[in-house]
Amino acid sequence: MGGNSLGPATAIYEKCTQIFRNFTEVVFMHCPREANMAAHVLARHSEGCLLIVWQEEPPDFVVGVMAYDVSLLLNE
Repeated sequence: MGGNSLGPATAIYEKCTQIFRNFTEVVFMHCPREANMAAHVLARHSEGCLLIVWQEEPPDFVVGVMAYDVSLLLNE
């Protein structure tokens, strides 16, 4: 925080930094592109949409992809 970050992800970074402060330890792990297809599917699906709200359950079109992503990470 403190104005050190500039760019489109600044707000997300700042919010994450606020949340981290409530934990004694935070660990970041690299997620290979092959194991993050859910992000790709969500971004693709959002093209042309002005507003998408996902409050609890994931959209049906991404559930299978999320399960696949998790299985790849668990089997590393």
